[in-house]
Amino acid sequence: MARKPKAKPMDVAAFARRVGLTHRAIQKAIETGRLTKSIVYVGGAAKVGDPDLAEQELAANTRPRIDHPPRGDGGDLDEVADSYNRSRAEREAALARLDAARAELAEIELEEKRGSVISVDEVETRLTGVFSSCRSKLLGVPTRCRQRDPGLTREQVEMIESLIREALEDLSAEVAEDDTAEAA
Repeated sequence: MARKPKAKPMDVAAFARRVGLTHRAIQKAIETGRLTKSIVYVGGAAKVGDPDLAEQELAANTRPRIDHPPRGDGGDLDEVADSYNRSRAEREAALARLDAARAELAEIELEEKRGSVISVDEVETRLTGVFSSCRSKLLGVPTRCRQRDPGLTREQVEMIESLIREALEDLSAEVAEDDTAEAA
């Protein structure tokens, strides 16, 4: 029985061309142990001893990439690729929205530092102080009127005080209506 002569080991670059991959991809497959049985070392350099076995090893030990489907009918891989592409598009859109929100926030912070924008809390604090001061001063008007004109009767001072309190209550009711309308 005659033995078939062994083929000369194939160069890694030639094997890479044969399978349609880069030289580096085959080197990486060797380094990571995805190609072991088909590799021989000649003078310290890795060579492909059996190209057919190497192709089988490569197919068995390499996970298919979504963005590089195998040649021919992808079958279920096409569905996986579609799902992957949809998920990636959704992720990219979410990242774009996040970037836009960050840019808007940075713009607001810059305007705050420039002093052209102030926070709602700061406005509320300032207005509460202003309104409290106005209320106190208005409620003090009847007493000040009597001090300036001692001829005013008690009934006249009470009438002025009553009109001021009525005006303050009307203003308070308007603010409460505005707050209710904004909340709705």
